[in-house]
Amino acid sequence: MNDTPITRLKNWHEEASKKLTALDSRLQELEKTKEQDIVTLLHLMEQKLK
Repeated sequence: MNDTPITRLKNWHEEASKKLTALDSRLQELEKTKEQDIVTLLHLMEQKLK
């Protein structure tokens, strides 16, 4: 396979796309965890106030 600038650019784009997809998935996981942590914290605060 020729290693032309176009081929390198396509490969770079493909790798960047994969990394962005992985980062997006991780961000979604972190957002979900954050929401769960907030709910847990609110529940604990509610228990303390009782």
